[in-house]
Amino acid sequence: MNSEKISSAQLANIVENFPIIAKKVMADAALFYSLAENNSDGLLVICKEDKIIRYANPAAKKIFHDASGALIGQPFGHIIPKEAETSEINVAHANGRKTKAEIRAKPMEWQGEKAYLLTLRTMDSRQRIKSVPDKNAERLSALINASPLAIVAVDISGRVTTWSQAATRIFGWSEVDVLGQEFPPIAGNSNESLHTLIERVLEGASLHGLGLIGQRRRNGEELDLQLWTTSLCNSQGLNSGAMIFAADITERKRTEEFFNNAAKRDALTSLPNRAQFKERLQQVIDRAEYGERPPFAVLHFGLDRFKNINHSLGHTTGDLLLRESAHRLAGSLYDTDLVARTGGDEFSILLRDIRHVRDSSRIAQKLLDTVAQMTLLDGNKIFATASIGIAVYPQDGTDADTLLHSADIAMQRAKQRGGSTSQFHTDDLDLCAKEHLDMESSLHQAYERGEFELYYQPQVNPRNGCIAGVEALLRWFHPENGMISPTRFIPVAERSGMIIPIGEWVLRTACMQAQAWVEAGLPPVRVAVNISARQFDHPQFVPYVAKVLHESGLDPKLLELELTESMLVKNTEDVITVMMNLKRMGILLSSSLSGFTLAH
Repeated sequence: MNSEKISSAQLANIVENFPIIAKKVMADAALFYSLAENNSDGLLVICKEDKIIRYANPAAKKIFHDASGALIGQPFGHIIPKEAETSEINVAHANGRKTKAEIRAKPMEWQGEKAYLLTLRTMDSRQRIKSVPDKNAERLSALINASPLAIVAVDISGRVTTWSQAATRIFGWSEVDVLGQEFPPIAGNSNESLHTLIERVLEGASLHGLGLIGQRRRNGEELDLQLWTTSLCNSQGLNSGAMIFAADITERKRTEEFFNNAAKRDALTSLPNRAQFKERLQQVIDRAEYGERPPFAVLHFGLDRFKNINHSLGHTTGDLLLRESAHRLAGSLYDTDLVARTGGDEFSILLRDIRHVRDSSRIAQKLLDTVAQMTLLDGNKIFATASIGIAVYPQDGTDADTLLHSADIAMQRAKQRGGSTSQFHTDDLDLCAKEHLDMESSLHQAYERGEFELYYQPQVNPRNGCIAGVEALLRWFHPENGMISPTRFIPVAERSGMIIPIGEWVLRTACMQAQAWVEAGLPPVRVAVNISARQFDHPQFVPYVAKVLHESGLDPKLLELELTESMLVKNTEDVITVMMNLKRMGILLSSSLSGFTLAH
């Protein structure tokens, strides 16, 4: 006979369908005995009338410890359960021990008489069979909870069915919090969340090592993940859910970021190094090509005669000077600017928010003045100077390397001129900037020395030929260059901010003069004073006008303020507020804009 045993499931199927196949089985006794003799469950055939055992397979003989075959012909001394029911019996052995067995009965015919086919399974055997899936489940649970990966299973609706201990540690929610619920919200600054990824997996996608950055733990801490997923299928092969494996890579990302940043930082000054500066500069260039407002400038800064400091005072003092210079440079710039150490004693600076290329020269002078202040380092008083080269986009280059090279060439020119100065790469820009700086410096001196004068131009009423008022005109008489046209110095005063103190001087002087004429017995005349946009926008403009009128004693009706067209078309609400405040004081406002006049 074939020695291969059939499974319990196969035999159960035979028993279940016995009425249909009994005749076929009995027609082939060899087949029946092959099935019965090799089955792992005990099988007994018992006559229905006298309960005598007609057949016992080897497994049944083993249960009853019947090695000699004496079981056949003996009465079955236990109650036979009804069909489709299960009962338990205790089988006594010669040593006094008992074996508990589970039996089931099925009616049949045996050699022409009615009988029962009993199936016996010991409780130990049943427990072993039952324990197999239990042990597998225990092993699977142990593996899941021992894994350093967060292991999460969700059903087809996205609700959590499995939540490992690592998932609790990584995400912060316990198993009690999430089982039967949708995956908790962890999306932080990321555009993509784990919810959307789970939806993709449930639709059939498979993720292998995908990075999910910018998530949040339950307590709000930053969380970076790496994910692997697989679909789950039911017995029919249909998608029934998904399994997610997630690794916490937060610390790894921070470490990588630390080393990446360290690779882009200067160790001595902690400023960005040349590589990072070039990278940031190229980004600004790329944006400028897509419409960001140029111009912007690159400054190349180099300490003058730094080698002499190193040789005379030592490298330690030289390093201290470099740190101090870096600190002063960074503290003199806006947040939108960037300063980096790009050489031994050299720094590169990106100026983005400049209204005009000449502003870069003014900022360069500010940096030179800042660094030139006395420094006490390691007991030594050091007066350092520097040279700065200026390159402007796009005139001096349209890529990072070219702009840096142009700025370096300009710096070398500044050093050749003796240092402690700045130099544009383009000669015409350099000349224009120098003139601007010279004019700005001269304006400061003119204000301090009282070089400004007011001329009063009569305003005649064409109807009667009488003088209706005077217009105060500002003039500058330079002791060396003579009379300087307002068209040259007023724009410089506007850009540098000097127009505020100069304008206040003009207003005060004009009001004092008008009141002096009244006190001298002359007919009252209205004095007109031009007001710049920067004066008008100043928050203390109205209070200052009121103060001047009070101190001079001038009737507000005798003061006319002439406004430019540009200030009347911007910031409309603020402009109207200022104008109405001046109107309430009784001051006449006028502009060339459509013959505009506003009186009290």
